[in-house]
Amino acid sequence: MIKYATTALCFLFSFAVQALEVQPGVFQGTVQEIQQAEKKFDFTRQTWVGFLPGNDEHDPLHKVRRRSTLIIHHEDPKADKHSVIVWGHGMGGFHKFAQNMYPQLQELAKRGKSFTLIEPEMPWSCNASNIDGRPAWTQKGSFKLLVDSASAKFPVPSGKQMVLVVGGHSRGGKFIKDAAVRGGLCDMNPAWVLWSDATYSRWFDSSWNACLKNVSERVEVFYLRGTETGTFTRRLSGTQRFDFVHLHPLGLPWYHGKVGDNVLLLSKFLK
Repeated sequence: MIKYATTALCFLFSFAVQALEVQPGVFQGTVQEIQQAEKKFDFTRQTWVGFLPGNDEHDPLHKVRRRSTLIIHHEDPKADKHSVIVWGHGMGGFHKFAQNMYPQLQELAKRGKSFTLIEPEMPWSCNASNIDGRPAWTQKGSFKLLVDSASAKFPVPSGKQMVLVVGGHSRGGKFIKDAAVRGGLCDMNPAWVLWSDATYSRWFDSSWNACLKNVSERVEVFYLRGTETGTFTRRLSGTQRFDFVHLHPLGLPWYHGKVGDNVLLLSKFLK
């Protein structure tokens, strides 16, 4: 009996402290940032960073000519659902793991959530140059290809319902827009689309008209009052099916970065 208990504990411990798996060729600055973040948090997980179909386009403006994808996978045996969260980072933000994503994921784990975070590096990351005007997805279906490729590495645990959550912070709104317009988001039929102070320009409008008004079960929008990200609400108010869009206007003490650092925890979907 003691032998079996010891074996089980060793298995659990090995899963909890499993080393970051790095595919050869990933920019070393990114690897170091993830390793530093990994040391600060203790929820059970498997973490992988590397190149995946759908986000491995040749990028001559990137330091290693290819953009990486980070996957953080956590299983809770008691949860009946498993959320696959595909997240578009903001300006330069692919390297800011410790400041924004890891604390939120640790809290979700404490709440008994089971999840896989998929965070593709975007053309506006800290590892790329000439970032203005560059699209997140350039090929039709590339978003779906990325999600399918990442999900194959860490499949949804047997017996759990898979729920697809797509979100983005700041310029991550362009990530959502490009995925809706050309990247295959419409084919994925996400259950929840989450905007984290990300409704700049007409990104929301373009996403809405492309497919969000038809395929998403819920859309949740956090924005700062009196700023550019709030102007879309006046345009949205006249559209149909407004009832399934949840708007969250925020004022002080909230600011742009604080929204991104907490949005997964604020979301109704992940309560």
